[in-house]
Amino acid sequence: ALKHFLDFEAHRHINTESDSELMLNIFANELNETGKARVNDKDIVEALQRMYVRCVGGWACVAMLAGLYEYGRMEDPGADL
Repeated sequence: ALKHFLDFEAHRHINTESDSELMLNIFANELNETGKARVNDKDIVEALQRMYVRCVGGWACVAMLAGLYEYGRMEDPGADL
């Protein structure tokens, strides 16, 4: 379902079978939905909230956003990790 969304709705090319690539593209697409060239903290939190709705199941990742966050941990809010 995520690959289909990224290919046919978000129009993003997926290069690998990696779950992390899918999640990165989902997050990037949600950030792109702001329509801004530069996002702020609020935009990131809102993009993550939308990503949490779209990505269901057990998952976790770590991200670094240059200039905004040095470290961030994201995980499925319903998972017991």
